[in-house]
This record gives sequence, C-alpha cells and structure tokens, in this order.
Amino acid sequence: MAAIEAAGDDVTAMLRDSLRGFLDEHWRPRGATASSSPDEISAIWHKLVGQGVAALGTEDGEGGLAEIFVVMAELGRAGCPAPMWSAALANLAVSGSQIDVVVDLLERLHSGRVIVAFSFGALDPDRATGSIGITDVKATGVLRFVEAAASATHLLVARDQSHLALIDLGGVGVECVATRAMGAWGLCEVRLSAAPATLIPVGAVNLNDLRLKGKVALTARAYGAARRSFELVVDYARERQQFGQPIGKFQAIQHKLANCLITLEGVRLILDHVAGLHDRGDADWRYFADCASVFSGHALRQVSLETQHTFGAIGYAEEHEAPIHFKRVHLDTIALGGASDARRRLAARLLDAGGAGLPQYDLGPAGNSFRDQVRLWLEQNWTGDAKRAFDERPFAKREFDASFARNIGDTGWIGLGWPEQFGGQARAPLEQIAFMETMERGEAPRIGAAIQANALMMFGTSEQQQRYLPEILRGEAMHGMGYSEPQAGSDLAALRTSAVKDGDHWVINGQKIWTTTWWGKYMFLAARTDKDAKPPHAGISMFIVPMDAPGITTRPSSTMYDGTFS
Repeated sequence: MAAIEAAGDDVTAMLRDSLRGFLDEHWRPRGATASSSPDEISAIWHKLVGQGVAALGTEDGEGGLAEIFVVMAELGRAGCPAPMWSAALANLAVSGSQIDVVVDLLERLHSGRVIVAFSFGALDPDRATGSIGITDVKATGVLRFVEAAASATHLLVARDQSHLALIDLGGVGVECVATRAMGAWGLCEVRLSAAPATLIPVGAVNLNDLRLKGKVALTARAYGAARRSFELVVDYARERQQFGQPIGKFQAIQHKLANCLITLEGVRLILDHVAGLHDRGDADWRYFADCASVFSGHALRQVSLETQHTFGAIGYAEEHEAPIHFKRVHLDTIALGGASDARRRLAARLLDAGGAGLPQYDLGPAGNSFRDQVRLWLEQNWTGDAKRAFDERPFAKREFDASFARNIGDTGWIGLGWPEQFGGQARAPLEQIAFMETMERGEAPRIGAAIQANALMMFGTSEQQQRYLPEILRGEAMHGMGYSEPQAGSDLAALRTSAVKDGDHWVINGQKIWTTTWWGKYMFLAARTDKDAKPPHAGISMFIVPMDAPGITTRPSSTMYDGTFS
C-alpha cells in the first residue's frame, strides 16, 4: 500500500471546487425537497456531462476512483440524484471492450445521448433486489431499487460473473415503476418480460470487485450528504437561542458536534486511502474498501442521527434540507449488503484457511525502511531469554524494564521526534508511526517520558533542558505525573498541595493519588504557590521532584487489571 500524502491532491481539489460551484449554480435551491422528476434529473445530468464527469473511470486516463469519489461526495452534498454512480460503473466495467455495441454505448454515454442505469442483479448480496434470466436474448425478471431508471435510456445489469446485459428501457417488455424507500423517491422497480437484451462479456473485469467499487462510491455520496448536514447544523447551533444564548455554547452540543467532526474526518481519510490504493494498483484496496463500509456504515448514520437531534423539530420538516441528507445517508450505507456483508468478507480474509493477516500499511520509503530497522533491532535485542524473562514477571512488573530502556536509549530513538537542538532525530510523522507500530507489535515495554520531555522543550529553562532531557533520551529516567488529589481530579484548580519557598529550595506538602508511574525517577508535580491567585489555577506551578527526596511516602494500590498506582 502506497502512503497517502497529507496534502490533498491538487487535481481532485480543483474538481471538488469546480463541481461544488457548478451545482450551487445549476441544481435547484437547497431546501426544495420535492421529489426530482425524470426531466429534472436528465437536465442536470446533461449539464454535468458538459463538465466531463460522464467519462470518469474509463481506461484512457479520465480519472480513477479518487475523482469518482469526489463527484459522488459533491452530489451527496448537493442532494442531487444525477446518475453518476451508474455511469461510473459502466465505464469501470466495459471501457476496455472493443465490441461495437459497447464502443457505441460509451461514446453516446460520454456525449450525453444516453443515460445508463446500473443493477448488480443476482450479484447483489441483498437477494431482495431481484435478478433476471435470459433466454434467446430475451430478459425476464424483476430488479428492485434501481437508481435513476425513470430518467435512463438504457439498463446495464449483471447476468452472472462473466456477462452484463444491455437493455433498452424504452423497448418492449420493459416497465419502470417508481419506488419509495425511507420516504424518498428516485429508485425504480424494473419489470422485464421477454425484453430484448444484448449480452456483453466483461472479459478480465471482476464483477465482485466492481460491486465493491460501487459500494464505496455510495459511501462517498453518503459522506457528502452527512458532511453537508453537519455544516448546516454547526451554523444552526451558532444561531439558535435557548436560555438566552446560542445552543452551541452548551457543552452537550459542543461534544456531540465535535464527535461528529472526528467521525467525518475518519470517513474522509479511509475513502481517500481506498481511492489512492486502487488508483495506484495496490491489491489491498479491497481490504480497506470493506473496512470503509464497516466503519462508515455505522459512523455516518450516527452523525446523521446526531445532527437531526441537534436540529430538533426543524430537521424533521420537509421544507428543510436536512431530511434529504438523512435519507441519503441511510439508503447508501445499507445498499449492496451494507456493513454486514463487508464484515463477512473481512472475517473470511482474516480467519479462513489460516487467515491472510492484516495488510502492512505503507508508510512511504522512509517509514517503511525505518520500520524494518526497528523490527530488526527488536529481533536482536528483545527476543529469547530477555523477553521470556520479562513476560514471566507479574503483570504489575511488566510495564517497564530498565535494561531495555537503556539499550534503546543507545539508538537515540527515544528522541525520535525531538528537534535536533535537543539531541533528537527530528524524524517525520510517518517514521514515528512506524516506530510506535513496530514497538507495539513487538510487545516492547514503555520507554521515555514524552509528555514531560515536550513540556521541558517548550517551557523549561535552558538549565532544566540540559539537566533532564539527556537522561530521558538515554533511557535513564521515567517521570510520573502528580496531578490528582483526594479533592482535585478533573477540577485541578481545587488542588491543595502547597509549595513554599525556603531559601534556595521549595518545601512541598500535600497528597497525590492515582499516580501510575510512582516508581519513576521523578514526579512532574503540580502544587499551589499562590493561594490568593485569581482565578485559582493561576496560582499553580509545576515542579520536577526526585522520588528519592526525603519526606516522600508512597502507598501503592493494586488496580483491577493487576497494575498499580500510588
């Protein structure tokens, strides 16, 4: 798997901006929630064809999954039911064919002279979607929940793993009946009775892979809808007043929306990753596509539900835009088998026939190389008798190993991400991920004092930095954190431990609890140095306290997981 760069691809960003502006101008005003007529859908599709989107997914460099996902997300955001999904699947399925009927179909599709609807038929994991049979080039059967069939001129439907059937929807033996799902229109039941059909061999195209691409494309559209609804509700939370203030000032609303944003970013990142892997020819795109369906299926529906709750009654009113997006999210995340089918495939990969294992995430040349270097070091320094003896200790004694910490201190890796001015290696984030991942998989014990080291680098004096950072870097010092007290936990400003200056020293009195690294060389301790300061937290100072200093008494307690704190 190739590493995904943090910066977005300029081409997809330009496509996103261009399409968003286009839909804002040409699609009907937001909030107009009446069902879209076939004529409306045809009209916006012909305009989109002029933007070049109808050719995305063809073999001649007209864009891959990354571009298709962008278009699908923007259509979801705009609440626009243009038949992009079917057009993209048609391109992905048959664009390499030299068969005359296919060449003609694609040329007319890309010019806007035909509109294609697509169905996976019997290959859809949801058997309720129906299937067809073909005898003497005549198709008979029922296909349910077919997108945009009412505005389409042709239907492409999978007959089996090797063939698609092309059917003229205006021909004899074809009936399209509009179907309402979750209160939304736009789907059709297509009834075929000896309808003329042309069989198209798909050649090397794997229709199961095509279904997987279609499924993630629907996830991209659901993401666009959920994202738009989230943006709307954030604006609403700023404006809607209750108890004399905007509801966005209430912590319950803030936390709800913060969680929604985190979830949406997770969906965006996994979709970008799937598209990147696919478009670079990495076979692991399939694994991550299923991961995207499993994660997004629940995540996007939860975001949709939370935004509806935040809107309150207005979000349930059909004159508002929110119901369009709510319905879109739910319909798209359950299509083609939804999350349950993706879970089944993931389980089969990981467990059947001994299991294929988890794919190794590509962290780029530097990250991959460093991961191999760390893995080799662990094989040489953390296997055999040393690790076996460590593993045989009681759990409470398996958090830290002084010998291991000093050994790894020789590598300088404790300062992996530290700036060079403090003796660090200033490695890139992907290299730091490689290190953490490999150390965890190697079941290595704790090292370093990341929080305290960063605090020292950011706020410590030069003398403090020169004294404490080198011994952290060498693996010689661990720091505990002395924050919580019997009457001060989350409310740290209530702490009572005091520090009083006595000549060149400070005398500290008080009690700390829940200190997990009480056995460390130092404690990073918060104490009150000004009892009259306003607000109260302004009178708190941080101290680095040697744990062997006179006057310190520790009373360790066992935890429910066989660890200790003091």
